[in-house]
Amino acid sequence: MASRSESRQKFLNAVIALGKTEVTRPEVFAIAENIGIPVPQWFLKEDEYRAGRGLYRVPQLTAKVLAMPIKEDPIMETKSGHRITNVTTDLETEDLVPKVHPNYVPFGNFDDILNIVKSNTFYPVFKSIMPLQTFRYAACGGFNTFLDIALFYCSFHFLLHEQPVHFSGFTISAHIAAFIISFCFTFPVGFYLSRYVVFQQTDVAKHIQAGKYFTVVFICVLLNYGFLKLMVDYWGWYPTPSKIVTTFFVVTFSYLSQKNFTFKAPADKG
Repeated sequence: MASRSESRQKFLNAVIALGKTEVTRPEVFAIAENIGIPVPQWFLKEDEYRAGRGLYRVPQLTAKVLAMPIKEDPIMETKSGHRITNVTTDLETEDLVPKVHPNYVPFGNFDDILNIVKSNTFYPVFKSIMPLQTFRYAACGGFNTFLDIALFYCSFHFLLHEQPVHFSGFTISAHIAAFIISFCFTFPVGFYLSRYVVFQQTDVAKHIQAGKYFTVVFICVLLNYGFLKLMVDYWGWYPTPSKIVTTFFVVTFSYLSQKNFTFKAPADKG
């Protein structure tokens, strides 16, 4: 069995071999498992290695970079006799405004989506287990949830390459940044479908409904952030499965809140 110093050196060599300046907590767990040693608690607890919440410095890669003198390029003098005085480009001779596309739809596909939902083509299959409004919410919510998970996966693996985002002195974990990216797309889609497709029979004023919707969405954002931080940073789960489990709880909360709070029709008076 390797001694403590040998295990320590073996872990440091594996971390340095990654070629990174910082590593995350899940990466530390993965490295320890790959080289067959226990989780290096000394690396996670010592202040010299901590770079932030869930981030750790890699030794020997954080040395100061000396400023190198910048060699200025010599200024080329242009002889006045060979100076270009007039240039004509395509920008001045061609019309850059595109032609109107014959199949352009000014306001999107709202009418088509609404007609498909109103047709109730797929509803008879679920008629015995859920009311029509719940079916509409499940269909629209299922589409938006699938879009959310797909955008999260693509952002995390292909856009961010599983690396944290550094912005104005703050470090955002890759899974949190992927969640923010997917949220920017799924938020307007979710409101669009909820307002005009799922709960279209409500009599609540639009400005009141919008305020309640934003409140519920904000709480869902906090739940998403809290569950992802707990599962990924503290429990060491992989980001995509953590997102799926988080989505299950958040969607349940969102459905109950939207049905009984945001889009609830006022009680009849009299």
